[in-house]
Amino acid sequence: MILQPLGEVDSGLLKWLAEELEKKFGMRVTVGYGMRIPEECFNRKRNQFNSTCILMAMKVEEITLFITPEDIYAEGMNFVFGEAEINGKKAIMSFSRLKSPDFELFRQRILKESVHELGHVFGLMHCKTRGCVMNFSPSVFEVDKKSADFCEKCSKKLKYPKQSGNSWVKP
Repeated sequence: MILQPLGEVDSGLLKWLAEELEKKFGMRVTVGYGMRIPEECFNRKRNQFNSTCILMAMKVEEITLFITPEDIYAEGMNFVFGEAEINGKKAIMSFSRLKSPDFELFRQRILKESVHELGHVFGLMHCKTRGCVMNFSPSVFEVDKKSADFCEKCSKKLKYPKQSGNSWVKP
């Protein structure tokens, strides 16, 4: 899996997140070099980037989580923390609205939303089980209420694809 920064993302934060995702999913996570978000995905009227446009514009060969400090939205929403291709290879997570003066809280929010978006990549839909990382979070308050873990039901539904080279399947 690749953790791909889009824009200015602190290298220490990326390293920490890569290590946490490795523990969560049991696979190697490589941090990519910084990239720019395609300019055509910026909506000047909203002063936000369209997350769907970003995912469609990015070409990847392996599962990639794009992480950005930029504010993103999807059609019909004021903003989103992220978006993913269900059973696909790409997801994006923005930490623009996850910030907190409490750095540890900020990191936990980033981890939760990263795991959530990757859960979609691995075939999961939103979950209603209290505390499950796959709970839909329309605001940061809901992000804070959930854990960074999958509930038992979601854990059983995870679909890890087989990769060439570094093969891995659900443990």
